[in-house]
Amino acid sequence: MEARYQNKTGKPLQDTDAGFAYDAVWALAMALNKTEEYLRETKSWLSIDSFTYANAEVMEYFNRSLEETNFTGVTVSKRDKSS
Repeated sequence: MEARYQNKTGKPLQDTDAGFAYDAVWALAMALNKTEEYLRETKSWLSIDSFTYANAEVMEYFNRSLEETNFTGVTVSKRDKSS
């Protein structure tokens, strides 16, 4: 993906806003997956599919999942704080 982008635009992906957007989408997707796994294991009646902003419990866990997300992206290498 990165090589294709650079060939097309002449710019490295990590030097553009597109790189930050790409990493943001991955971080959100990973946090959503972690939240859904947690809900299935602990609160089988809840799901991301039925999420509303009024559900503070789901929102709190999603925020925690996002903060704990670790990955090497195009623009960032995010590791947990204890490493």
